[in-house]
Amino acid sequence: MKTISFSISLFLFCFIFQLNAQDNLKQARIQTLVGENFHTIEQKEFKQPTNEIFINQIGDRNQVSTTVRVQENKSVYIQTGNYNNIYSNVNAKTLTSSIIQDGDRNKVFSFVNRPAEEVSLELNQQGNNHHFEQFGSNSIGNKMKFQMNGESRSLIVRNFK
Repeated sequence: MKTISFSISLFLFCFIFQLNAQDNLKQARIQTLVGENFHTIEQKEFKQPTNEIFINQIGDRNQVSTTVRVQENKSVYIQTGNYNNIYSNVNAKTLTSSIIQDGDRNKVFSFVNRPAEEVSLELNQQGNNHHFEQFGSNSIGNKMKFQMNGESRSLIVRNFK
């Protein structure tokens, strides 16, 4: 009887340890992808304007729809999960953005019309059913980093001059 109890306990421990290791591996992969892309962008000497968009989607029915009118674009979009959406419509001098969605049914809307300015957005959504909206851009909003954790959170950012 002790042998059976010990075997069952050992099996459950190994199973839980494996699930935890898989979650850690998934997070490490995402961080590696983001880090590699940003290091690649930072290491280049920008002698001429560049336009780079990196999109990584893991899951079903993830969507990125972006309309960008800029001289220089450095954007990273990573979606892990199902039914995540990113809609971006930006008219600016430069755009630097990093959007990570890890979960299901997360939404991002970004609308900026500042043709002579530099625009940046850093957003990380961890969890399900998050809703983020960005309207406009200014020097204060460009320096902000947004982190959404948990379930069903909404954040609307309106930047005006």
